[in-house]
Parts: sequence; structure tokens; C-alpha cells
Amino acid sequence: MTSPRFKTAGGQPLTVRGLYKFTLKIGPKLLKNEFYFIPDLNKPLILGMDFIQKHQLWYCPKNQSFAWVGQPNWGQGHLKVVAATSIPPLSIAFIKATVRTEGGTLPEGTLCIANVASSNHPLVTGGPYLVQPDSQGQITIAVKNCSPVDLELDRNDFMSYSTRLQQV
Repeated sequence: MTSPRFKTAGGQPLTVRGLYKFTLKIGPKLLKNEFYFIPDLNKPLILGMDFIQKHQLWYCPKNQSFAWVGQPNWGQGHLKVVAATSIPPLSIAFIKATVRTEGGTLPEGTLCIANVASSNHPLVTGGPYLVQPDSQGQITIAVKNCSPVDLELDRNDFMSYSTRLQQV
């Protein structure tokens, strides 16, 4: 059986040093697969489309992360105020916020880190908080008004970015 020929993006041939069977752990799954050993690549491992399709693995180039079919595949999201709220000067209020993924979906049941920071309201802070959005994608967080005047937060005001915690 002849070994397949591989080329660089520029068309130069690559040397294949053998075909080996390995067990990989990606997230919670152990996968056995055959891999061609090609020295002098820029990355220690390159997964081909055949592997990704065979194992139904999703890849997000924006987050540089993998997920399995049915598993959440997002890394960043945002928090917005649920209802208009007034926070007195130099005080703390508990605010209900909606969490949405970068794709606009609900991150229901996913642990996230929320850290309040907004260019619209530079004297508002809070967190970091470990939060788990409810079935409506909502959380309640403490928000600090560090200014000497009342702070008016409107419905859907951007409050912060959120980050999904990766489960290992």
C-alpha cells in the first residue's frame, strides 16, 4: 500500500515518516485514530477534515476551541441590563442582566465569569463573578456606582463581557 502524498500550501512535497495509531483525549472523550507522522510542521498536530467529520467535532476558529455535537461552543458573550435601574452615588445595587453568547444564543446552564466594565459607564464596576445563567439566560450581580452622582442604567445597556468556563 502506497503512502499518500502531502504538500505544503506552497506546493512543496512533505516527507511522511510513517502511520501510527494514537489515542487522543479531546475534552472528555478518548479517541483512537491513525495519524501520519510528518516532521517539520509548524504545529505538533493537525487534524484533517476526515477526522473532524468522522468524530463529529466542531471547531470555532474565533475562539480556537473544539466542541462536540450538542455541546456549547462559545467563549465570549456579553451582559446587558434587564430593566432600567437607578443606582445612588457611591453605592452598590443588585442588577439583573441577560447573558448572550457571541452568536446571540442563550448560555443556559453554563458556568461563566462576568466582570462589570463598560465604556458607557466608566465609574461602574463589579466582579469578577462566577455565574450560571438561568433558563432565560439571566443572572443577578452586584454593580458598584463609584461616581458621586446617581447612575441611570437603561434597559439593554451593555454592562460587560462574559467568558465561558471550559469544562475539562
